[in-house]
Amino acid sequence: YRPWACQVRRPQTKGKVERPFYYIETNLLNGRQFRSLQHLNESARWWLAEVADKRIHGTTKKTPLERHAEELPHLLPLPSLQFDTAQVVYRHVDTDGTIQIANNRYSVPWQLVAELLPVRILEGELVVYNQSLLEIARHALLGGQIGQRRILAEHLPPKDHEAQMNAIRERYEALGGVAIQFLDGVLAKTRYSKHHAQKILTLLNVYPKSDVLAAMQRAVTYRAFGYSSLERILAHQGTPKPSWQQLSESEQEAIAKLIDSKPIPPRHSQEYQDLLFGKRDESTETPTPELPSEKPQDEQQESNPTPESSDNDPQEPRDTQDQNGDGGT
Repeated sequence: YRPWACQVRRPQTKGKVERPFYYIETNLLNGRQFRSLQHLNESARWWLAEVADKRIHGTTKKTPLERHAEELPHLLPLPSLQFDTAQVVYRHVDTDGTIQIANNRYSVPWQLVAELLPVRILEGELVVYNQSLLEIARHALLGGQIGQRRILAEHLPPKDHEAQMNAIRERYEALGGVAIQFLDGVLAKTRYSKHHAQKILTLLNVYPKSDVLAAMQRAVTYRAFGYSSLERILAHQGTPKPSWQQLSESEQEAIAKLIDSKPIPPRHSQEYQDLLFGKRDESTETPTPELPSEKPQDEQQESNPTPESSDNDPQEPRDTQDQNGDGGT
């Protein structure tokens, strides 16, 4: 048995996988109409029990139920731990404190504006985590129309304007003195200053921190405060981050550790056999007789030299000209 990777959208390269779909379409679905998904599931269960599982298979000459009964004692139990197949994506928090999933918006705590957060999308809900992978929000997935919003009251900013500005100032203080000077200019010179201050933080997801601080220094020098002014400076002087650098610092450190770590060598298949069926007792095994090693042809010629020819050995007849000499006539 050897796995063979087939090309995508090439059904003719994997007939054993694609052929059952043809059988289902022509035997179960063909000529039938279904009132609902529940009606389809009920019809499929009846078809499996009365038709598909009772037919004689053309290759095995047995029914699927008989083949399953034969294989059942040899099947391994399913893992006790559930395998997580949830989709994980990363989303930036917009200035309104929401993230966008499938053209719908979901709220997160307002303090996380401009942060890049991991999101797990489950079957009926999504879970949002912070950079420490702690759960910060959980929403039921919105279906149907696009453009819907699901906002939780605990995620909204406080009505106290001073408390909001204190939280924003803490974010700027973490960047350094230049950022505080720029923030003071934004608060003093721009209209809707709080919105500008939050939107400016989103530029840290696109440009490196050093470029943003350099642009802030230039903006302070020329008294060019506001989001649009800073964005124009970065467009001329800054270098956007590569996609992998847009991850948070903790995630970059985890990736760096994986890259720098020593690669795990492949294991011998016997180790997996020992884990599944127990280690074999080598003392009771019959030793395998050693086969004579094949020597290279050069070594065989050295060990068995060709005997020199003697007068009694048969020789091929020589050319007549050699016997008579070059000048024979």
